Amino acid sequence: DYRDIRKFAKDFITAAKEPQQTLSSKSDDVLSPVKDDLILLLFMSRIWNDQNPVKQKIILDYIQNTVAAAKNLSDRYLARYLSGLRAGDDEFYETLRRLKSKNPEQAIRLLKEAVKVCLVSGYLHYSERMYLADFIQTLRQEGVSIPQNLL
Repeated sequence: DYRDIRKFAKDFITAAKEPQQTLSSKSDDVLSPVKDDLILLLFMSRIWNDQNPVKQKIILDYIQNTVAAAKNLSDRYLARYLSGLRAGDDEFYETLRRLKSKNPEQAIRLLKEAVKVCLVSGYLHYSERMYLADFIQTLRQEGVSIPQNLL
């Protein structure tokens, strides 16, 4: 209750001096377990420079279905987070090298999401096939059995 302006000023000054964890850093912590997944999905969604709302929705759904705490984050916030991630060739291959930390079920689920992202246009472009082949080959080298039907 701030009927006295001095109490308000004192609380305001005290709060301003205290270090605070921002929503952004808390959310980044929440999303850190899927950061590599997001880099892979973003890369696959941007190969043809045809980023569209359907591809973004697939990625946002992946986040919210994979990280329970992310359900409290808005699509707008998640989209802003995604726009801040670097997802070029180098990052794609670096994240492929880190796939070893995933269990086979998680890896297959991520692969299925990547295929979904690529198929938004109605077919797989040549470069999408090449990068998906690299993804699949990496999983096979890790001993993951790839199902015949990925969707």
